Amino acid sequence: MDVVELDAADAEALCDLYEDYEWCTDRDPAEVRQAIDNSITLGAWDDGRLGASARILTDRTYYAKIYDVIVAADERDSGIGEEFMAAVVDHESIADLDPALLCREGLIPFYTSADSNASSRRPISRAKKNRSSTCVITDSVVSPLSTHRSSS
Repeated sequence: MDVVELDAADAEALCDLYEDYEWCTDRDPAEVRQAIDNSITLGAWDDGRLGASARILTDRTYYAKIYDVIVAADERDSGIGEEFMAAVVDHESIADLDPALLCREGLIPFYTSADSNASSRRPISRAKKNRSSTCVITDSVVSPLSTHRSSS
């Protein structure tokens, strides 16, 4: 799996990946290109196929938020999600920040489990300076990602 920054030329592949989820099947390729151009969009390519993606919005100083994390339906339960999220939170643009993650409420257990099982990487909820713990934010639910802290 190669994790790279996507560009506008990858919009069609990203739209194909979005087809796996009902909440984003109406995304227009032109709008997806615009979203890619206005955010850091990461993708995991495997054998020429986009298997996972996420978008990061950040000021690169204080805040970062991860949106639209998606893993291809046939790749779920293969470990790609955990590996991909490790690459996302370690991306150079947010490596020194405490990113927040926007996801559906039903996915909180996955991200909590992935975060608490992290041993060789910095978890999403890593504390920095005097900042409060990072949270998973859903439609109207705010849940701590974990209380796990690591030193890096």
